[in-house]
Amino acid sequence: MSGLKTLISSLCGVVLCAAPASSLTDLARDFATCTGQFSAMVEHAWLIQDPRSDRYNDDREKFLALLEAVGAGADPAALNQRIEAKVALMSVLNEARFGTDEARSMRAERRAEAQLAVCRLMLLGG
Repeated sequence: MSGLKTLISSLCGVVLCAAPASSLTDLARDFATCTGQFSAMVEHAWLIQDPRSDRYNDDREKFLALLEAVGAGADPAALNQRIEAKVALMSVLNEARFGTDEARSMRAERRAEAQLAVCRLMLLGG
């Protein structure tokens, strides 16, 4: 009986792992990435008491709407992309704000600004 359980669990693992790496279109991936990045900005702004948190949240909401519009709002791959983008940008923001190497902090700040600028270019009037 334990051999059967092992076989069933192995098959279940194969079926779950056999899902495509990403079912997202390039556009949906971009929207998910920007949603995650603006989520990071909202949290960071709250952390440092930056008054721009409302603007960042508005941009995040716009990208959420765009993600829904392309039909990927509930896609697990979109959620995964959002989380990965958020974590990645939070790391950059933490280095920019709390890093001890001034040159590295300045590079991190420019990188964060560049990533957000790319996202804002996707928004009309951004």
